[in-house]
Amino acid sequence: FSNLPLGRRFPTKFEDFERYDLFVCGELEPGVLTNEQQSHLRRAVENGAGWIVSDGQRQSWRESTFAPLRELLPINWVSDAQLNPSRPSAVTPTAEGDRLGMLSLENDGDTASADAWRKLPPLQLFVPTKPLPGSQVLANVEHEGTTWPLFVTRTYGAGRVFYAASDET
Repeated sequence: FSNLPLGRRFPTKFEDFERYDLFVCGELEPGVLTNEQQSHLRRAVENGAGWIVSDGQRQSWRESTFAPLRELLPINWVSDAQLNPSRPSAVTPTAEGDRLGMLSLENDGDTASADAWRKLPPLQLFVPTKPLPGSQVLANVEHEGTTWPLFVTRTYGAGRVFYAASDET
């Protein structure tokens, strides 16, 4: 967090967490958030804040130092998945994802948006996961005949957590 402008840092006191409606985290280095900060983030989400998590090739969210936050995530990692390094196919929104305006790539209706999704370049990498019960899968990626969730969300307390299984999106 040293590259944040003008001394802005991830909050350290719960009162500071309460000022935010949304937290966005990519892959963080293990140990960058203290247990106290993780506890405050968890409490902020329970109280109604949103948390967007982007996973990637380092898969740092699996690290034991992030254990206090993993319970919030709407997924479990598939540790025994053996992925061929070939590219996965295009991302496809699910029926639930189609209903959300945030996944619509065109305004001409469902067919135009689906065509636009098919034309996007395939992902180079995604993290194999399984959604937890009660989670909503908003988009999938097909890889060698297997469908994997890409965007997964669920409520946690009064808040919502959104997980992206790739940092390429």
